[in-house]
Amino acid sequence: MFSFSAISSLSKAPLRLGIYVGMLFAFFSIIVGVYSFVMRFLDQPTAGYTTIVILISAMFSIQFFILGIMADYIGNIFDEVKKRPHYIIMSDSDKYKNN
Repeated sequence: MFSFSAISSLSKAPLRLGIYVGMLFAFFSIIVGVYSFVMRFLDQPTAGYTTIVILISAMFSIQFFILGIMADYIGNIFDEVKKRPHYIIMSDSDKYKNN
């Protein structure tokens, strides 16, 4: 439980998961679409099967991809709201502590 809390609060990797899942499902959607389209001419499936399979798989991948983009955008907003500096400047006292 603590490891999930650390990963989710300190990293934007879980937020980018939606983009990667969307791309993965888009790849599978293309494969399923080609297979369904070829099988449409080789074998006579139930009427409307090819259209439904292609539309559902394509819409599912688009939905996950857009969800990932929105999550990444919200992660960027969260980083900006924390008002942390984009860089850290070493002070003079820190320079002399290391020597």
